[in-house]
Amino acid sequence: YQPDGVLSVDKAKMCISKVLKNGSYYWEWTHKRLDGVEFPAIIFATKLEWRNQVLLQATIRDITERKQAEKALQKAHNELEIKVEERTADYKKAKEEAERANKLKSEFLANMSHELRTPMHGILSFSKFGIQKADSISKEKNLSYFKQINDSGKRLMTLLNNLLDLSKLETGKEVYKMELVNICQVVKDNVASLQLVFEDRLLNITISDPAKHLEIKCDKNKINQVIKNLL
Repeated sequence: YQPDGVLSVDKAKMCISKVLKNGSYYWEWTHKRLDGVEFPAIIFATKLEWRNQVLLQATIRDITERKQAEKALQKAHNELEIKVEERTADYKKAKEEAERANKLKSEFLANMSHELRTPMHGILSFSKFGIQKADSISKEKNLSYFKQINDSGKRLMTLLNNLLDLSKLETGKEVYKMELVNICQVVKDNVASLQLVFEDRLLNITISDPAKHLEIKCDKNKINQVIKNLL
């Protein structure tokens, strides 16, 4: 019995011809019990000769359990492949995140190495002028040098605190403290902090006061950093 009609007849003829040719042959078949229940079977047929006649002896074996085991094995194999694919995707994502974090750290440290030089240069420059002119400058001028050194030191401390904030390195995100800032005063303060650097390089910086009082909403430390870098 085979539920696919004419094709099953053709298959039966082909299988029988192979038994006659080779002496034996086996194939899988869909068999039907007396109660009409179908089940997968394997048929092993052998060619026999008896009293000058050719006979075929066939053994039918129920392979339902084997088929169920194969199906279960295939299901487990498919599930394992899915798990492997998911695990591979997780590893790939973790690798990409690690590479991204490493790139962000490299960029952050490269930027910070530049940022640290500016306040350090201010500290060295003002302290140098203070040492050279200690006996010839007024008390007010000397005090202004110390003020600039103090401001540069505070700026340097802020940068170092940012550098040590590893959470920024890992997330690649900055936290901004937005407030209204007098941008003109920020520019003037930065020019003043770098005045000795300008003089040392024979540069003259002129600031033109705007007609209106200019305020912008920004992070004061960050905008300070931008202007100082530009200068």
